[in-house]
Amino acid sequence: SVRPLLSYQCAIDSLGASANPSYTLRHGTLWELPLMALALRRGWAVVTTDHNGPQHACFALPLVARFVLDGIRAAIAFEPAGVDAATPIGLWGYSGGAQATLFAAEQQPACAPELNIVGAAAGAAGVDPTSSPQMFEDANLLSGVPFGAVIGVSRGFPDVDLLGALTPQGQAMVAAAADMTSEQLVMTFPFLRSSDYLTVPGVLEIPGMRAAFEASRLGQATPPFAMHLYHAVHDKYPPIADVDKLVEKYRREGVDVTYRRFRFGGHVTVAFTGVPGALRFLSEQFGSPVRRR
Repeated sequence: SVRPLLSYQCAIDSLGASANPSYTLRHGTLWELPLMALALRRGWAVVTTDHNGPQHACFALPLVARFVLDGIRAAIAFEPAGVDAATPIGLWGYSGGAQATLFAAEQQPACAPELNIVGAAAGAAGVDPTSSPQMFEDANLLSGVPFGAVIGVSRGFPDVDLLGALTPQGQAMVAAAADMTSEQLVMTFPFLRSSDYLTVPGVLEIPGMRAAFEASRLGQATPPFAMHLYHAVHDKYPPIADVDKLVEKYRREGVDVTYRRFRFGGHVTVAFTGVPGALRFLSEQFGSPVRRR
């Protein structure tokens, strides 16, 4: 039987190279490696891509999706991998990796129609950055992540004039954040409000930012294969209401979607409790018996 190929999108969420899988795999610091190992144990080939690109434009999803699809093409072109054009391909990712997964799934018919993608599994995906602008004002413990997203999106969309909307303190903060991983962003910029660094009333008022966020919204195209989505009901960012709507939209458009809403646990817990369901779904799409160790 043909060896399936899993494209695993890591949650890179980083403004520098040190969180890219090409770096973390070599340095033994990739927390998602055990999830990829579960796929390898099933005899699947796995490709993972530095999907933020050379500018580390995290959350600039149209760009990110292209890198995901090109990464799959590169794996198929790499002869020693033993996969080819007929290989069934699955996509999987969680959180930032889920956004990359779903945007690539939506873009596949237009950008990479030759790829034989048979299914995509995605957990805790942020669907619409414009739906919860309070995320940028919340001043919570994890406020460094939305701050990093603002910078990442501005890198992927040249029309965004972030620099022109920054206070002098904001300029210093953006310069300091230039190569930070999500962990460093969280530790360096807790309890941050966008008003602490912007001269405009909010993130959506940064020139070009609303259009960039809208271009990065999920649900703009229809994936042509089966989907498996999962999310913690109590996850505040990204909110589950947006995922509910996305699932309804996909289903209306004829997509076969399985959807698991986890009543227990939050964002971090469901990263692990959602794994068996995602693997089962991918196994079924590959048509391969689930191999136990």
